[in-house]
Amino acid sequence: MNKEQILYLLRENESLKLKMDRLEQSTERLQSRYYDAENQLTNFKNKYDFLKGQFKEVARQCFPRDYIELKLGTASEKDVYDFLVSKIRDLEVGFFSTSQENIKKLEEIAELKDEMERYRSIGKPSSEGVSPQGTSEEKVTPELGQNAASAMKPQPMDNLLNPVLGMVSSLSEREWLLLEIVGKGETLFSDIVSQSKLANSVVSDIFSSLQEKGLTSFERVAKGGKGRPAHHYFLTPLGAKVFEVKYKTIPVTTMLEKLSTHGSIVHGGLMLEVGEFLEENGCDVFYDGRDTSFKLRDGREIRFDIKAIDRETKEIHVFETERSKCGDQHLKEKIQKCWEFSKLRVTKTVNIVASDKTALHQIQQQIFRWVRENDTIQMLQTPQKDRAQIIFRIASVEDFKNGKLQEFYYGVK
Repeated sequence: MNKEQILYLLRENESLKLKMDRLEQSTERLQSRYYDAENQLTNFKNKYDFLKGQFKEVARQCFPRDYIELKLGTASEKDVYDFLVSKIRDLEVGFFSTSQENIKKLEEIAELKDEMERYRSIGKPSSEGVSPQGTSEEKVTPELGQNAASAMKPQPMDNLLNPVLGMVSSLSEREWLLLEIVGKGETLFSDIVSQSKLANSVVSDIFSSLQEKGLTSFERVAKGGKGRPAHHYFLTPLGAKVFEVKYKTIPVTTMLEKLSTHGSIVHGGLMLEVGEFLEENGCDVFYDGRDTSFKLRDGREIRFDIKAIDRETKEIHVFETERSKCGDQHLKEKIQKCWEFSKLRVTKTVNIVASDKTALHQIQQQIFRWVRENDTIQMLQTPQKDRAQIIFRIASVEDFKNGKLQEFYYGVK
């Protein structure tokens, strides 16, 4: 075997290794998707069983006995559905009418209270308030009838008319335990399991029940690198109100929830992951807001997702976090603003961390397109980096944590 054949075999071996690595990565991604699909299927089955039981209960309460005995056995699902919808609409109309009547009664009670206070403060008219001897008589408060007095007494509110009180009185001890943990700021499923000291399956079942009642919701947030996405649980507006009534305090708004207002829960999770990594590596971190905003020379403003200040060197680092399908126009405008920002001489380096390889490729292509469309800007090679006005350092979140960032240098022609 000659040298060329040996080199050929070595190249083929290296190529096969790369293919094996790609196949392993594809297998892991498919396995992760399979686990997610399996969990979704389990949740759908649980929801189906729950709704099926609710449907039967509603049917028993809504249908007349003779209708059940004579027609329910032979009725189609559409007939049953149409009948239930008509019943629900009747209940809604009745509830609306009852609510309107209650509002009118409350207005009448308020008027009655005002009238009573007026009589108490004024008393009888002055012509009747002086005796023939010229001495003033005592003010007499008009007596109210028994019906008026009873109308002023606060009536207990029906739990069916107040969903918050209804939920407070219907939750189990374990449901309260999970609501309390989430309301105090813990969102990650694994941490909730650890604090509750319950089994994973039990916590999943309880959260399914809380979701059906409209008290909690969850989001899957993909972490950088390999592995399954992290599941984060949050209180819905109704859940927050129930928590407030029970514990007499407002639930904690976590940093992940705050960052999610910037875009989505996925974007917020990516920002938080990058920020926590920077904090662990000696930086003071500021998230999207006034501290991450800079005013450009033309009066516009650029706001970065993250600003980090090295505790030792006091050097400023700015970061943008981008997801897949973030939009070409959005990237184009952001890149142009970064170019204008570099003229402020705060820092010439802009870090862009992508959620995955797809988003990373999209960012690279948009930067190259931006250079081609600008006649006054040119790409520089590494030996010329001192001439650069701006340096883009981009990486996927996994590569960013491993210190593998690609650098692109750009200057004026």
